[in-house]
Amino acid sequence: YYTQASYDDAVNASGWTWDGTEYASQLMYDDARTLDGTMYDTEIMYNDRLTELYYGGTQYYTQTTRDAAENAAGWTWNGTEYASQWEYDDARTLDGTLYDNLANYNMAKQALYYNGTQYYTQAARDDAETAAGTTVTWTSIDDDADDIFSLGSLYQFSNLSFPATSDGGQTVSYSFDATFNLPASITTADLTSGLFTGPDISYLTAEEYGQTYSFLATATAMIGAETITSDARTFSFFIPEYITYQTSPN
Repeated sequence: YYTQASYDDAVNASGWTWDGTEYASQLMYDDARTLDGTMYDTEIMYNDRLTELYYGGTQYYTQTTRDAAENAAGWTWNGTEYASQWEYDDARTLDGTLYDNLANYNMAKQALYYNGTQYYTQAARDDAETAAGTTVTWTSIDDDADDIFSLGSLYQFSNLSFPATSDGGQTVSYSFDATFNLPASITTADLTSGLFTGPDISYLTAEEYGQTYSFLATATAMIGAETITSDARTFSFFIPEYITYQTSPN
């Protein structure tokens, strides 16, 4: 060499060789021998670390990406890959039990199948089976009764009732069709217990006496999330003339 600069470049260049490649600067050389934040002085140590970061046919260059790949491979259930341990565990949990074996999971799931519907808890399946054998019926109404069932005459402060029962003993609630014919002082909200009372005469107009009224009702019982419903029934009642209405039949 004929200058100090060219000599120094030659010396430095010979030291900037890594894995058979000569780099043009210290920065490029250091970058080539750095792996996952660690700078290596020997190619053997570098290659050992590279081998540690190899997983599943893919070469990774950071521990984080390798770990993510390994975790993702372990978070697969029934052909679906989940993004986290929590999602993976949730997918293989059935009715409070965490399954490690898909065959056992599917057997447990099959046991929760009932009458064309897949349930996911024993309680829900049991409710469905109980509901299938439960009926809600109108009390004291013959199945052959007319479509409109008369409750009789309503008198001031006296009650009329249209009860329904569940043969499973469940509490029964009542709902009503929006189409009804009632005096202004009696609303469907007054009927929700299956019983209603004749209002004070001050709440009835002259035109509301001597009239027949009606409403369409359905009775419902709940077993868990299962709904058992009666047939819809139209009930009618009569409000007598003013003088008669004030006189209790009892």
